[in-house]
Amino acid sequence: MWQAHLDTVQDRGASTLTVSTTHFSDWSWAEAYRLTSARADVKVGQSVKFTLLSCLGAGDDLLAPLVPTCAPYTLTPFTRNWAVNGAAGGSAAEGTVTRDEGNTASGTYAAPARKPGINPVAVSVDLIPNERANNTVRLVAYARVTEDGPTCEEIVKGAYRCVYRLTTWNGNSLPYTLPNKDPSSDARDRLTGGFLQLNTTDEDLALGSGTYELRFEYDHKPAGSSVEVHRVRNDAGDYGSNIDLSATTFTSVSGLKYSSTLRDGTVTVNGFPMGTETFDGDVRLDFAR
Repeated sequence: MWQAHLDTVQDRGASTLTVSTTHFSDWSWAEAYRLTSARADVKVGQSVKFTLLSCLGAGDDLLAPLVPTCAPYTLTPFTRNWAVNGAAGGSAAEGTVTRDEGNTASGTYAAPARKPGINPVAVSVDLIPNERANNTVRLVAYARVTEDGPTCEEIVKGAYRCVYRLTTWNGNSLPYTLPNKDPSSDARDRLTGGFLQLNTTDEDLALGSGTYELRFEYDHKPAGSSVEVHRVRNDAGDYGSNIDLSATTFTSVSGLKYSSTLRDGTVTVNGFPMGTETFDGDVRLDFAR
């Protein structure tokens, strides 16, 4: 099992990282901590929480084991100096950041009344990993200040709903007539729209996890008829992301799994098992706010 050795000495001038050991070993760089925001954009005059995550095992101590998922850091006495674009506490022009109360190392960034000159803004916090550490680690994350609303809306305090509309099917713009699995039939299903809704909390949004609902809508024309009937189909379940948030897996209530990539304001779903009266297959769906 890999272990994290935190008692390191960094020499920025020499571009070296030094650690003492009593045996020959394999060594590799690994992410131990991360500062992340509940969402990547924030509207002028509104706020967003930044949370420090630990990717180490219990104790956050010397030789603590690496873990497959990161979790909120809870040793708040070892975090200090919250800043915006390098200025302690921020400013009226760039936005301000204040440390949250409680046992989780998090801070809240409040966006200014108008978009700042440096945008996105850099929110940072200093971390002393433990009392024996020789280095202070500065963690930085970013938020883009916009004049329109963010992708995710806070429904109640700490609970978010993120809604994206369906824009393309296998790269084709909507509305789009789906291929017919029976070429001899004149039945037709025309995809007209849909959405993806992510439901999550402050901490889970930072970790890329929560529950979801995916809906697609289409007009169905039966064989031998000229009448179209509007149909709606839904899929729902849980979603979770890997450590660096580069990939997300959706797991439906029926146990089916398919992959996704979440970006700022867009979501791409790969291998979605779509089924209608005339079409069955795994497809790519693109969503945007």
